[in-house]
Amino acid sequence: MFWIGIIIAAVFAVISIKQGLFAIWMVFFNALISIYLGICLEPIISGSIPALSQMAFGSAITIAVLAVVIFAIFYMLAFTVFLNQFSITFPKLIDILGSAGLGFAAALLVWCFLSFLVCMTPFSESSFAKSIAIDRKSQQKSISYLGSCCNLIHNFAGSEKGDDSITDTVNKMIDRAHKKKLKKRRPSSESAKYDPNDPNDSNDITESDSEPNL
Repeated sequence: MFWIGIIIAAVFAVISIKQGLFAIWMVFFNALISIYLGICLEPIISGSIPALSQMAFGSAITIAVLAVVIFAIFYMLAFTVFLNQFSITFPKLIDILGSAGLGFAAALLVWCFLSFLVCMTPFSESSFAKSIAIDRKSQQKSISYLGSCCNLIHNFAGSEKGDDSITDTVNKMIDRAHKKKLKKRRPSSESAKYDPNDPNDSNDITESDSEPNL
């Protein structure tokens, strides 16, 4: 599936040439910031709303919603302040190569982000997901690319030496989501207790115990 992302990114790179370097740079930068903040803010949001952390799709939905909302806000601000007010031109060769390169990087980033979200859902563990290579094991290249891009912002933000990289954080999020699914599938030991009010519950009663003493 990573190679499908490469093909889609290549198509978007050709389309990006018509948009220009500055416009595509704004798209790439806002997408990168939005995805980074979505990943970093997810533990805070899920911790504040316990219902989200208990949902099978809760973490993936939280990250996706955060990224989309933040991108919409940032892009509207960028369009109003920069794109709608200024016209920045570059030499033709730089404009073509730069817009194509950033368009490719932006499209591949979004594709890898979507692959990461899929890996956090129960669907990624299904046999169908494995057959079409969208399970976690098949998406290591996508996760690595996503982490490498977000680490650019993470390092620039002044992360401390002992902090996890975004690649490590992403992998831990997937591990946490899978452990949460396993806990839900694991039967509770409390359910094995005998319930006298349940007619279907078996109870070993000997014949001598059931007969009254004369």
